[in-house]
Amino acid sequence: MNAFEKTKLSFASSMIYKIRNFAPTNALRIIYDCFICSHLHYCIVSYGTAYDSVLKPLNTIHKNVLRALTFRNFKCHITSLYKQLGFFKIKDIYQLELSKLMYKFHNNTLPQSYNSFFQKLQKLIVISLDQLPTKITLFPEFALLWEKEI
Repeated sequence: MNAFEKTKLSFASSMIYKIRNFAPTNALRIIYDCFICSHLHYCIVSYGTAYDSVLKPLNTIHKNVLRALTFRNFKCHITSLYKQLGFFKIKDIYQLELSKLMYKFHNNTLPQSYNSFFQKLQKLIVISLDQLPTKITLFPEFALLWEKEI
């Protein structure tokens, strides 16, 4: 997420705060979809795996917008609002967009230029952390999947 996109999201957030008392809820939802949701979905496959410290400003803006849409206090917990409004968290948006990308790859509907980015595996073996050799695993908390091509 670069500074330009954060500025755009902050502007959209302030716009929602200013008009929320005058506009109906469905109009606020349309503004959210146009100005916030579109920026959240754009290239999230690229930056969705970034460190939490990088994604924290984006999460903060997103939470503030949800509070503005529901007229909640800035201290209220946000988890129930996601379900109430039917919105996704940033990590869920990342999982959704990544799943859509992999679905398109699996069904060969991506442009030809993407073919060199991915490689289909014949078999994927998922093992638990205690089955990994300790000499190979320097950072066992990051070793969740082991892929083996047959």
